[in-house]
Amino acid sequence: MKRHFERIGCLLKSSQTKIILVLNPETPAFEETARTIKVLSYYKVPVSEMVINRVAEDSFPYKGYLNSQKKILEKIRTDYRSIPQIQIPFLGEEVKGDTQLTRLVPFMEQLFHETLFSESQKSQAR
Repeated sequence: MKRHFERIGCLLKSSQTKIILVLNPETPAFEETARTIKVLSYYKVPVSEMVINRVAEDSFPYKGYLNSQKKILEKIRTDYRSIPQIQIPFLGEEVKGDTQLTRLVPFMEQLFHETLFSESQKSQAR
């Protein structure tokens, strides 16, 4: 069992491993993400990116919810400014099936482009 955990530790600390945290801009999710980042940081496991999912646009009809989200988004931006962040808008329904997944392609391309771009910069600096 100990050997198993040692292998997991090596995998988590590998430069090839990417930790991408996904959260909704809501207080419980933010607090859970903050705890996760703290634990990962304690074990020296870096978070590569954050995907902030279900971000409401200004036209969202529930202004109280929108204002709450804006506060959390600002907290994410300021508290974790060193972690690249991608925002995915609220699509109005649960993402299921090929048609809905297709709507996420531009955001995933952005995420992977930024990851690849930052990796190529790191390798050029070496």
